[in-house]
Amino acid sequence: MVKEKGPEHAHVIQQEEPKTPGESTKVKCKYYELVFTAIATRIRAHLLGWTGFGVRACDKVPPVVTHQFEELEKEKKEKEFKKRKVEQLDKLSSGEAVKPKKQSTLKAAFSKQDCSKVDQLWGRTFYANGLSFHLAKDPHFKAAVAVTASFGESYPGPPSVDRLRTTILKREKQLCRDGLASFQESLQLTRATITSDGWSNVRRRPLLNLLIVSPKGEMFLKAVDTGGETKDAAYIAG
Repeated sequence: MVKEKGPEHAHVIQQEEPKTPGESTKVKCKYYELVFTAIATRIRAHLLGWTGFGVRACDKVPPVVTHQFEELEKEKKEKEFKKRKVEQLDKLSSGEAVKPKKQSTLKAAFSKQDCSKVDQLWGRTFYANGLSFHLAKDPHFKAAVAVTASFGESYPGPPSVDRLRTTILKREKQLCRDGLASFQESLQLTRATITSDGWSNVRRRPLLNLLIVSPKGEMFLKAVDTGGETKDAAYIAG
């Protein structure tokens, strides 16, 4: 019986027909000029930007595709977690002894100290790098910590400096470009209003931010140095 292909195969092009049922063949990414072996895990790793699977990350995959597979991975982990819970309950109900897994020394230390050690390490990260305490309230920061915690020991650790300044940065810039392109396309239907907001930069130079606002959202247009100018209605309108 031939195993049914997963949703990841919809994003690659088959390069050759398998000689025998179930044989792995070569595929080509629809968004990136790359040919590799058609293993479901490797295709997902390519689309999601995972490392350690022997395939280069795709930095041209549409954000909607990335989100789709992130949700699928989340559902998969939740199902696996529930399955393990059911298995543990079955063992307990049958009287079978369940041996606790050996915790790592670091993890055991954290549990004994009621997470105070974790707080201390987070604090040192802020203090040593001069980070603003407001970062602790940032939704992106909170999301990153929450998702990292959900991965548990399967997450290898923070991304490297090289990935932060290359692969991850390129993907984030592309997401911004896609968002701006979508916003600009919407202006053909909704039109927009140009608004302004005055502020001073770190050198206390007076600046005027110009933004485009529409029902879709807002987009930064540019900042104008207004030093020596009288910022009255006529000047701002001009």
